[in-house]
Amino acid sequence: MDFVEISENVIHVERLTARVTSPTSGAISVFLEIIQCMKFLFFSEVPVCETSVAVVISSPHRKESLEAVQYGIDTLKATVPIWKKEIYEDDSYSWKENSECCGHK
Repeated sequence: MDFVEISENVIHVERLTARVTSPTSGAISVFLEIIQCMKFLFFSEVPVCETSVAVVISSPHRKESLEAVQYGIDTLKATVPIWKKEIYEDDSYSWKENSECCGHK
């Protein structure tokens, strides 16, 4: 079962892994992008140490699961223009676009 979810809510890894678990799941691989400084993404503020992106994949075998997670995050970064406003401790900020997107390499 494939699904994509975009949400303004906190990402709950347990809920995502439960959603991809099935009798044929021999492996579940998870990629979490964790916020290092305060950021505002498209939808809302994401606090420091919170997850901003999760890719969760299940497959019968570990190798395929790990490869699919790599493909998933690489494809997301290459095709979705993600802008973020990074706010620093001194209240300065900067807007950043993911450089992997849309041929900006």
